[in-house]
Amino acid sequence: SPNTQNIVVQSVKEIYNIGSPLFYISEGGIDSDRRGTGFGSQITKGLLDYGIETLGMSVIFRTNWASSMMRIAQNLGMTQIMGPKIRVEDGQIIKTEEIANFLDEVNPDRALFIKTP
Repeated sequence: SPNTQNIVVQSVKEIYNIGSPLFYISEGGIDSDRRGTGFGSQITKGLLDYGIETLGMSVIFRTNWASSMMRIAQNLGMTQIMGPKIRVEDGQIIKTEEIANFLDEVNPDRALFIKTP
């Protein structure tokens, strides 16, 4: 929603002292035959490196709390700035009661991460 977009922009500006532009990654899908092979991590790392190293921009990454992309973002050193936090138990993603700053009012399952150069 426009309200959530404004909150995200304000948070990024205040917390990270970053203006625009930002390199934005929205969740992609990985073929079921390639899941668990590291392919999703490789693709995401490539996009992250492109945004940070090639373009010199901070990177915003959007996903859903139940997606394995949450673990990928965490493993790549991204900081969660919005949405439900998770923990991993026995390989399963579990939503905790914790929230990273605020929830998206339209889709409260959405999570945003940031990584700066």
